[in-house]
Amino acid sequence: VIYLVCHSKRITYEGKPAVQSVIFDATKEKIQEDIIKHLQRVESIGTFTMGMAHDFNNILQIIITSAQMIDMKISSGEVNKDELKKYIENIISISNRGAELIKRLRIFARKEIPSAEVFKFDEIILTTAEIFKTVFPKFIELEVRTNTGNVKVYGSKTEIQQALLNIAVNARDAIVEKKEKGIIKDYQGKVVIETCTKDVSAEEAETFKVNPGKYVCVAVVDNGIGMDEKTRSRIFEPFFTTKKPGIGTGLGMSTVFGIISSHGGFIKVDSKLGEGTRVEFYLPVAEVEETVPLVEEKVESKKEVKNTVMIISEDVGLKAKLKSIFESIGFEILFPDDKVVAVKMLNENFDKVDLIFIDARKPRLDLRTTVAEFRILKPKVKIVLLYPAPEDENIEGVEILRNPEVELGKFLELTKINVKRWETN
Repeated sequence: VIYLVCHSKRITYEGKPAVQSVIFDATKEKIQEDIIKHLQRVESIGTFTMGMAHDFNNILQIIITSAQMIDMKISSGEVNKDELKKYIENIISISNRGAELIKRLRIFARKEIPSAEVFKFDEIILTTAEIFKTVFPKFIELEVRTNTGNVKVYGSKTEIQQALLNIAVNARDAIVEKKEKGIIKDYQGKVVIETCTKDVSAEEAETFKVNPGKYVCVAVVDNGIGMDEKTRSRIFEPFFTTKKPGIGTGLGMSTVFGIISSHGGFIKVDSKLGEGTRVEFYLPVAEVEETVPLVEEKVESKKEVKNTVMIISEDVGLKAKLKSIFESIGFEILFPDDKVVAVKMLNENFDKVDLIFIDARKPRLDLRTTVAEFRILKPKVKIVLLYPAPEDENIEGVEILRNPEVELGKFLELTKINVKRWETN
C-alpha cells in the first residue's frame, strides 16, 4: 500500500484559471505514525493492566485475610458472633467496592445507554450547576451561561450529570492546587460553564469518529493549575491520575469518556500549565417533535415501603446508638463503609432512603463531592452532617449536628419523626 498526499490550490496560468497540485509519497511517515500509535496503545494497556492488578490485589487481600480469620476462629472453637459478623461485613464491603470498580470500567468500555430519555439540555446543566455550590469552596466563583434554549438530547440524565460533576471536581482541585502553591497572591478561582449548539462537519465528525450533524456543547473553563501536553494526552487513560496517593482513583475522566462516547458524543480538552483548562463535551441533538403524551389511568396497588436511614461512620458506638434509636421506630438501617458503597446502596434502595447521616470525622472522605453525588442521585434526600469541622458547615443543603448526643432528639422532632430522646451511656 502506498499513501499519497495531495495539496492543491487555485492559480492563474497564462491568464487563465488553473489548479496547481503537488503529490508526494507519505508512505514512510504513515508507517511511522502507525508504529507510534501502536506503541501508545500498548503503553495504555500496560497502565490499565497494572492499575487493575493493583486495585483487585488490594480487594482480594482483604477478602482472603477476613476469610482466613473466620476459618481460624471456627477451627480453634473461639466462635464469637460479633467478631464473625465484623469479618463478614469486611468481605461484603470490599466486594461491593470491587463491583463498583467493574461498573466504572464497563461505563468506560460500553456503547449502550441505561435509563435513557429525551430532556432539555440546559435544564439539566442548570440543575447540576446548583449542586456544584456544594462542591466548590467560597473562593471559587461559579458562572453559568446557558444558550441552547429548548434544545433536547437523548440520554441518561444521571450519567451526564455524573460526567459534568467529574469535570467540575477536577476544575476545583486544579484551582485549589494553584492556590496552595501560591502562584498568584490573593488568588480568586473561577469556573465558567457555558452551553451552545454547533453543527459538526463531516471532516470533524471523522476526526472524532461520530456522526455529522447538530450537537449541543457544554464547556467547563477554569483558571487552575492547568496541564502540560504530556499530561493532557493521558487524561482519559484508566487509572492515570495526577493526584496524591489515596485521593484520586484515576477513573474520573475515563468514566467521563465512556459516558460521552456511549451517548454518541465526543470530548475536547485544551490546557496550558499555570493558566487553566477548558473541557468541552458534545452530544447529538435529539430531533423530536413536540407531542402531547396520552395519559392512561392506572390503578396501582399500594406498596408498603419501609423507611430507611443510611449512616456513614466508623464510630462503632455512634452507629450502635443510632441503630437502637431508628430500629425502635421501625426504620431499616444501612451502614456503608465508604462513599462508593453508599452510592451503590442509595441506587439499590432509591425509594426507601430519605435520610442520610454522614460522620464528618471520617477520614479520606471528600464531604462536598459525596453530598453532590447523593444530590444527583436523589435531589430531595435529607443529608445530616455529624461533628462537622468549621469549614464543613458552609456546605449548602445539609443539616448540621455539632453535638448529636444533645441535638439529635430535637432534629428528629423537627423532621416529624416520633422518637425517644438520645440516651447517653
